[in-house]
Amino acid sequence: MPHLAHSAAQRYAVRGLYHLLKALDPTRPVIGNDGWEYVSGDLLGIHDYTHDPDAIRDRYSDAARVGHTIDSG
Repeated sequence: MPHLAHSAAQRYAVRGLYHLLKALDPTRPVIGNDGWEYVSGDLLGIHDYTHDPDAIRDRYSDAARVGHTIDSG
């Protein structure tokens, strides 16, 4: 679903699938979509392909840095 940012129907589909899976098994974490715009889910995946350990540490070493990294996307 590559058009989540522009398609309400696609966002509703992701949310519907999320809620269906939670209804079937509320004990398991569900990720609504991964790799682009976040719609719903219990997990948030971050795809960062940086190979520099100092850059990774800068982005993710504490909650404030993670928030800044996500906000500055």
